[in-house]
Amino acid sequence: MSDPFISIHLDHKTFPSAAGPVRALSKIDLDVEEGGFVVLIGPSGCGKSTLLRIIAGLDLDYAGAVSVGGKRIDGPSPERGFVFQEPRLFPWLTVERNISAGFSPAQPDVRRKIDDLIRLVRLEGFEKSYPKQLSGGMAQRTAIARALYRDPTTLLLDEPFSALDAFTRAHLQNALLEAWLKHGTTTVLVTHDIDEAVTLARRIVVMDARPGSIRAVIPVDLEYPRRRVSPEFEATRYSVLRELETAYGAKEEVRHVA
Repeated sequence: MSDPFISIHLDHKTFPSAAGPVRALSKIDLDVEEGGFVVLIGPSGCGKSTLLRIIAGLDLDYAGAVSVGGKRIDGPSPERGFVFQEPRLFPWLTVERNISAGFSPAQPDVRRKIDDLIRLVRLEGFEKSYPKQLSGGMAQRTAIARALYRDPTTLLLDEPFSALDAFTRAHLQNALLEAWLKHGTTTVLVTHDIDEAVTLARRIVVMDARPGSIRAVIPVDLEYPRRRVSPEFEATRYSVLRELETAYGAKEEVRHVA
């Protein structure tokens, strides 16, 4: 068996507070294969976003070891693209310049890459638009394209579609899935949406309430694109829901659900 691309062996992560240290994560052991698509889901406050920030190298204050591509994480890297809950675009830059992030679109190789990403996230015709001229969904598509511009080995997404309406959310889920299928970028996404998790993931990691730990790892062996009305989709959805219903305060051994 090949070595995992992302390897997480975290004893604990705590935050200071007036009442004393608060343990946010505890005993996290998780491996992600190269080219995999893993979704983290769990109760609010269980540490999903904190774990994602640790993988990104944005938080190094924890006890344990986390590596990507065989290298221990010691800080942020362009090899790990990150998409936040909000787009965080530069308001003074156009869509194409937000995507290229400092590289001039006048350069032929930069232009080709921008055009490829614009087509991938379906923003043709909006290359010269500014963020204030975009809808929320279009702005988030721009953020995804920007995260992919430097060809990261890992793409990390923190509830990127949570603020969008159902139709736009479904459209962006399809765009993200298309990007993953095309580039094969190892992807970890945080969500509260069970349908989103089953639609996108190859594996769903269900986390317990704080301190966050892994309650269950559920494989999703369904072909893409997935039909939300299929019996197989509903069965997987029920498996995730069953684990979430008992996640609050549960301290059982991690189960790998068949």
